[in-house]
This record gives sequence, structure tokens and C-alpha cells, in this order.
Amino acid sequence: MMVDIDQEVHELRGVLPCEDRSDFYELDNGNLGVVVHYDTSGEFSKGTFEVIIEYPSGYPNKKPNAWVISPDVDMSCGHIYHKDDSGDANICYMGNRNWDPNYTSYDVAAMVKTWIFAYCKWERTGNWGWNEAGFLDYMLE
Repeated sequence: MMVDIDQEVHELRGVLPCEDRSDFYELDNGNLGVVVHYDTSGEFSKGTFEVIIEYPSGYPNKKPNAWVISPDVDMSCGHIYHKDDSGDANICYMGNRNWDPNYTSYDVAAMVKTWIFAYCKWERTGNWGWNEAGFLDYMLE
């Protein structure tokens, strides 16, 4: 199934209102990617995170990957699958077995945002804070 970029833009705008069709491009591996930016604020702020959401062939039956391009993230947080040759981190915003084909780019963007806030908290306190990052609030909406 081909990714419907207009639909994905619509979904992403629920979390990231500035996303546009022009943010999508073909990755070197042939998959579709979109660059998104998350600004952090508050007690655990770490500035802006640049992330590529990668839609694999087979999406929506396969979970998109999320790669943190900047800032550099610490592998020891325990919520990163691996880093590529460029040092970009493939983050574990959701376990593969928990993926549901009914999830949309909205869900992915919200879960990645939650991962980022949990990471920022972990970096400052040593505690991975899904609850404080809004994960439970998001899942109960």
C-alpha cells in the first residue's frame, strides 16, 4: 500500500501544526520519510528535537520508525533500538508487538513526543517518566 501523503500531513498536523507535504521525501532505502521538529519546554527542556519518521513498505501494517537526528541522545537510556552509521538513534516509542494498523501519523507523532519528554526527564533525573510525560493522558483520550 502506498502512503497517502495528504492524509499523513492531515494526521501529523494534529500534533505538529506546521507540517507540510514538502516535509516528506524518499529516503535512501526507498521508504518515505518526514522531518518533524519537537520543541521541549518546562522543567526538563532540552531545546528542539529533529526527528525523521520513516514509513516502511507495508505501512500501516508495519510500525513506522522514528530516528532522532538531533540532539545526540544517550544510548544508555534503554529506549533506543540502535544508532545508524550517522549516529542517528532509532528510538523505541512503542514496542513492535503493540503496533496496530489503525494507528495513524497522529498517534506516532504523539508517542514520539511523549518519548522525547520522557527522555528529557531521564537525562536530568535518571528516571524514565512515561506518566509525567503525558503517556497515560494520551492513551486515555
